[in-house]
Amino acid sequence: MQPEVFTYQTTDARIAEKVVDRPDRWSLLVAHVVLPPGEAMPPHPTNAEAFFVVVRGTLTLKAGEGAATEYRKGQIVHLPNKTPMLASNEGNEVLEFLVLKTPHPEVKA
Repeated sequence: MQPEVFTYQTTDARIAEKVVDRPDRWSLLVAHVVLPPGEAMPPHPTNAEAFFVVVRGTLTLKAGEGAATEYRKGQIVHLPNKTPMLASNEGNEVLEFLVLKTPHPEVKA
C-alpha cells in the first residue's frame, strides 16, 4: 500500500487552503493558513473540534469572551466546536499554522 501524500503551498503570502478534505474517509479537514504581519482571519465560530498547529511565527487567538493569547511554533491549541474565535498575526514575522477539524464540518453527528 502506498501512503497518501498531501501538499500545501510554501509561501509568505496570505493564503487559506484546504489540504485534506475527507469527510467520507476520515471525517477530517486540514486547512493551511499563512498570515503576513498585521493580517487576520475573519472572526467566526468554529464548526468542529479545531486544533491549531503553529508551524512558524506567533498566533494571536481570541477565543470566546476571553482575552487574546499568543501561541508560538511548536504549540497545538484546541478550541471546542462552536467557540467564537479570531485568529491574527500581531507579530513581526510571517505566521503559518495548520487547522485540523474533526469531525469534518460536513459530517452531521
